[in-house]
Amino acid sequence: MVEVTVYNFSKLLPTISQLIKDSCFVSIDTEFTGSAIDYVHSMNLFDTMEERFNKLKSLAQHFLICQIGLSAFIKDQRANTYVTHTYNFHLFPSVCGLHDRRFSMQASNVEFLRKHNFDFNKFIYQGIPYLNDEQEAAYSRNVADLGFTCVFRELVKSKKVNTCILQNLYRNVLFSP
Repeated sequence: MVEVTVYNFSKLLPTISQLIKDSCFVSIDTEFTGSAIDYVHSMNLFDTMEERFNKLKSLAQHFLICQIGLSAFIKDQRANTYVTHTYNFHLFPSVCGLHDRRFSMQASNVEFLRKHNFDFNKFIYQGIPYLNDEQEAAYSRNVADLGFTCVFRELVKSKKVNTCILQNLYRNVLFSP
């Protein structure tokens, strides 16, 4: 697994983009600063895709994605196996102009992250900056793409993800390439 921070993101981006293009499929895992606002927003095994999306969207308005795991699976035809390339992205929202994102942390999630050796210093000091659609549109009038949003553009373009719910990125839009 490769740790990706603000310090090595630019160097690793071309490799990650190529792996996404070459992969048969990708897997994404997210870690949030919280997981439940109240009982109504709790995930349920019997939720429809729309219900689950709306619950996750509501969560993303209160909590941040602090880490994303991305695995690209490439078929080795000779061995009839898959080779997995895994990257762990530490994220932290950009402060852009007057935009200064507020977010909550839920004690049970912080405890879970701590028990699983989550590095809160990497989250805060080395997190890759990102913007949502509205912030990016305002910002990109003058400056090129910022941070992690490039990776998800590659995922969407690759058509390797049938349904990918991206919390807190691109205004929580459901991408279905």
